[in-house]
Amino acid sequence: MVKLALRTSDEANAETTCETCLQNALSIDPDNADALQCLANLRILRERDVEASELLDKVLAQVLSESMERNLTRIGEDKVFNADFCKQTGRLLMELSRYSDSASVLEKVVNSSEENVEAWYLLAYAYYSNGKYNAASDCVKVLSQLFEKKELQDKEIQEATAELDQKLKELEGKKEDMMDQEEDEYEDEEEMSDK
Repeated sequence: MVKLALRTSDEANAETTCETCLQNALSIDPDNADALQCLANLRILRERDVEASELLDKVLAQVLSESMERNLTRIGEDKVFNADFCKQTGRLLMELSRYSDSASVLEKVVNSSEENVEAWYLLAYAYYSNGKYNAASDCVKVLSQLFEKKELQDKEIQEATAELDQKLKELEGKKEDMMDQEEDEYEDEEEMSDK
């Protein structure tokens, strides 16, 4: 019981310290995308989604800006807006159910780094969650090709991709069933009108 209380206290202190550091960074550089993203993540953890969304709006504006396109042409580890930063931004946007915004960021990553398996999966999931099933299916096809080509060992992404592919196939099956049912109803109506 004491350990749990200490751990909870340590976590609260860590969050407070983290927030103080991030606020200090933003007081010096209010447009610091890394600090904005970290603070948004902290807001999500604290279930303060509106504030997190406002912070991510600022990050999103920077990531999607014209100058950002030049940075993403050759994503480097030394840039603030590298693939990892953009994937994290995409994840945070998805946690706030902002799937279209998430897809916009992730599209930039896959366009710049076509073999980034994690980005392709996140993009597929963003499309799926936004009801863009054909686009999600296209991403899953690319992922399947990358899995074969690269002989990837990332079982977690492979399993998640297989699960998403299954959901897409189930949706496609339901769609076909609905179309068959509509055809049958239409034929029945025509038969009735012919009598």
